[in-house]
Amino acid sequence: MNLEAAPDKIVKVVVHGANIAMTLYSVTAGGAPCDGLLFGETMTTTTQHLQDGDDTVTVRESYAAVTAALCCASTCSFYNDVGELSESRLEELSAEQSAPLLGWLSYRPASAAAAGGPLRPSMRESAVTLALLRRQLARYGGRQAMLLLLVTTGADHNGATVTWQFRCFQARLSSATGVMLLDPLELQTLNLGGHTGQATYQELSAATALASPTAGSQQQAVKHISLSAAVSPVQAGSVAVAVPKPGAGLPQPGVEPTALAALAAGARGQVAALGNHCEALLAGLHELCGQAVAGEATVMALRRRRDALLALLARA
Repeated sequence: MNLEAAPDKIVKVVVHGANIAMTLYSVTAGGAPCDGLLFGETMTTTTQHLQDGDDTVTVRESYAAVTAALCCASTCSFYNDVGELSESRLEELSAEQSAPLLGWLSYRPASAAAAGGPLRPSMRESAVTLALLRRQLARYGGRQAMLLLLVTTGADHNGATVTWQFRCFQARLSSATGVMLLDPLELQTLNLGGHTGQATYQELSAATALASPTAGSQQQAVKHISLSAAVSPVQAGSVAVAVPKPGAGLPQPGVEPTALAALAAGARGQVAALGNHCEALLAGLHELCGQAVAGEATVMALRRRRDALLALLARA
């Protein structure tokens, strides 16, 4: 393998707000560790800056645009326990995607994530990333980046609020030693709304069907909304939330409902936790009201005592 073919360092990763929201919810709704694939394009822009003395400086920057995500119901969906890729499974998961493979994501619940400090890849995650990087170099010769997105969650207020923490890395091979480098990247979210300066959403066709189950496999992948087909960040202002067509995304006969059941269970758990939190707030509010009434009675008694003392002073 030619080490000079290592991808150039990109400056950032751009993703649409609806896309990252759907992805974060999908990987965390089941409450168990899972993984998935990221699809998109690596793009390069060249700009010229005019300096003093009419000198022109040319700046060339590369960045990655995530246009779709495919989340699976469990871990090891396209690799084994030691990080070796299953090429057939990987090809099957990527078959219906219009954009090329850009990376993968790994979700660890708060109980399984390392306590404190920033998110760091595990040994297995590093091995999977290295295998995918070598695959990318063999296929694209360094023109396509390889990303690793780590996601974890933390719950508060008896589960009524959830905090998402995610960190994105670019995998590259050192031209000197051939060792894989994982560079943290800025993850820029586009198209959040009018107040951010981005254009409003437009309607796009949606693809929400379930991936076909593999014979003899219990792993079920859920295909998420692809917000665009090879969308450039320059056009990101006009890219929008996909609106499903009538009847799109309905389970097909024979589809294993394990993934849907996990998502439904996670949603029911969140609703129950929110209900418990609301009940606790109401109980606290009633207690505060009782304390306020008792305090008002105490104030009235003190006022009467003050008036009595003032009357005694007036007669003295």
